[in-house]
Amino acid sequence: MSRLSRVTIGVMGSGTDAHEELAVPLGQLLARLGVNLLTGGGAGTMTAVGRAFREARPEIGITLGVIPSADEESPGTPRPGYPNPFVELPILTHLPHSAAYGKGDLSRNHINVLSSTAIVALPGAEGTTSEVELACEYGKAVVAFCADPSQVTRFPKEVRRLTTLDEVEEFLRQVLSRPVRTGYAPVNDLELYFEIHGTQREGRPPLVLLHGGGDTIGTSFGQILHLLALERQVIAFEQQGYGHTADVLGRPFTFEQSADDTAALLSHLGIEQADLLGFSNGGTIALQIAIRHPERVRSLVLASALAKRDGAHSWLWEFMANATLEQMPQELQDAYREVAPRPEDLRGMHDKAAERMRNFTDIADDEIRGVNARTLIVIGDSDVVVPEHAVDLSRLLPNAQLAVLPDTNHMQVTSGANGLVPMVNRFLEAQAK
Repeated sequence: MSRLSRVTIGVMGSGTDAHEELAVPLGQLLARLGVNLLTGGGAGTMTAVGRAFREARPEIGITLGVIPSADEESPGTPRPGYPNPFVELPILTHLPHSAAYGKGDLSRNHINVLSSTAIVALPGAEGTTSEVELACEYGKAVVAFCADPSQVTRFPKEVRRLTTLDEVEEFLRQVLSRPVRTGYAPVNDLELYFEIHGTQREGRPPLVLLHGGGDTIGTSFGQILHLLALERQVIAFEQQGYGHTADVLGRPFTFEQSADDTAALLSHLGIEQADLLGFSNGGTIALQIAIRHPERVRSLVLASALAKRDGAHSWLWEFMANATLEQMPQELQDAYREVAPRPEDLRGMHDKAAERMRNFTDIADDEIRGVNARTLIVIGDSDVVVPEHAVDLSRLLPNAQLAVLPDTNHMQVTSGANGLVPMVNRFLEAQAK
């Protein structure tokens, strides 16, 4: 049985026309995103999207239906035909009005809108239009999803019309990735940019995300951050010279310094101990934190992390020997320029990152053996990291587990499409027991 998510997306639309060409892929998308689906619990679009959501069998997320009453004299008695069979949690109301009276005091539409983190409206008539208007009045994030904008001419003009599922997914991911808090921490001569997502839950320390080389928070974790934050508080930050965090002139990038910066950030935020998830270079930094600041670490997830030079394919070192900015993936260049306080420092960031890799030195076996934190090692089967290295690392660490993701290259390890998030959640949950 699926678990209740902490995020709910409302889908509004026709109670007679299913619009399956829109509702089915939308329901499948919401199931992948790990959210609850909220509808009015009736027929048409409400049934179609609910069926698609339930058939996807999400691990996190259930279907909610806000059910109108049969009439004013029958509070709590559902209107005939409600709820549809795909509503897992029906919410009975005393509110019978809809359609032309959809914004009145006796309409459940107010509950539909206010209970949703964001709303996707499919084509519909007066009732759907009233829900969209209420969403605008209540300041909710709302878009229309339609095959043709002519289908939603009744909707307020300020509501964006999206005609592809990719556009809807981008809208939802932007909503889901909004942090609860952002800031800059004054640590070790840096103004370290950080984001806090989700809420602190008793018995679960925060999960700290450490991004990869050349990355930002978004390029390393944009596909999975909101999923991780459904279960616990997540802290993501950008290291010296990366993303929002300005560089320090004359100070090189080193794994050890980044580890110390992370520990200082935790002190600044008043966090005594955390779980760490590091990707690529961030995994190496996470390992250094466990070595240099063991009291700060409850558990580790090392995703595509290197501890030895021979742990990577030889072509990586051949490439890094002469790496240039022009060879840096355009996506990473664009992400840096979009958020950096000094976009013109891109070349300097690249060159320092490349230099750190050229100067990579092995972490001593004894130092690795001294890490007592529970550790999950994750690599892709087509990763930059060779499987033999991951196996060796799992044997050196005294309390380690190893997972190899099938059909996964380095850049796909944190893509969210390979089961990483439920694997991480199960690993962290086991620590809490």
